[in-house]
Amino acid sequence: MSAIEKLVKVPEAITEAQFTDLCKSPLASVTEVDVKPGLTLFGLYAEVYENGQPTNRIINVNQPWEVRVAFGLKGPLKELICGKWCVDVYFESIGPGREFRLTHPEIDFNCSNGYWYVTIPGPVLETTDCGAPYKLVATVAYHSMCGKPAGIVGFSELPLIEFYSA
Repeated sequence: MSAIEKLVKVPEAITEAQFTDLCKSPLASVTEVDVKPGLTLFGLYAEVYENGQPTNRIINVNQPWEVRVAFGLKGPLKELICGKWCVDVYFESIGPGREFRLTHPEIDFNCSNGYWYVTIPGPVLETTDCGAPYKLVATVAYHSMCGKPAGIVGFSELPLIEFYSA
């Protein structure tokens, strides 16, 4: 188990109303996958936090920070889908700089739970990461009970983030 996995909180099951409220946040970015026009199956929300508060997009590397992702299945088909969710956040350097990915351990789900909220703690960064802006993208992918990727995937583009040392 990696150091990040030890810090990861257990996914929380949340209600549809809580999920809908999260998606109304002015800082939320949402991506949906449609099975056919008018039948939305999947919703996704992601946001970066620093010291437990939504960040101003400039993060002190000496402070705790995290990415919070909420996602869920909607509509009448959700009871037919069981398997695992894979949640990742990709950090793409704008210009020179290292790139990295934060990964949440796979989340098992069954036909009765529909919405999840996960927190992925950010790693301690080096001061060499300071000054470089990063483009962040949170991804969620469904894997069937057979362990194979299936057609329910989504991504949420987050704002540019810059790290500094104070």
